[in-house]
Amino acid sequence: MSDPAENVAFVERAYGIWRDEGIDGLRSLMHDDVEWHPPPQAPEPGPFRGLEEILRVLRSYMESFGEFMPVPDRVLAGAEPDQVVVLATLTTRGRESGAELSIPVGHLLTLRDGKVLSFQVFTEQEAALRAAGLKPG
Repeated sequence: MSDPAENVAFVERAYGIWRDEGIDGLRSLMHDDVEWHPPPQAPEPGPFRGLEEILRVLRSYMESFGEFMPVPDRVLAGAEPDQVVVLATLTTRGRESGAELSIPVGHLLTLRDGKVLSFQVFTEQEAALRAAGLKPG
């Protein structure tokens, strides 16, 4: 897929699958060489390579939190045809405490062969926009 509109629609569907089917629903959407780059302050900062390693780390996040779900607010084509930016709200809930936290995050996804090749997480949405060659604002 190199059509930016198709890429945006694909990413929107992927977040819906994550919401409806959980992380295992994402298997068919990930490239064999997929990489995940969490932010440096993440419990396990990575980067992580390969589907099984990424799913393992996501499962550990799910075990730590009762809820760990990014909800897209805006999905935008990046400056490069294979990139998509997601401005989202990450909602987490402590498994033990029940405390809920919602924070704005930015995701930069790079697609190849109709699948996610790279997934980078930013704790500032403006940083995700800049990384995708877009102007914040």
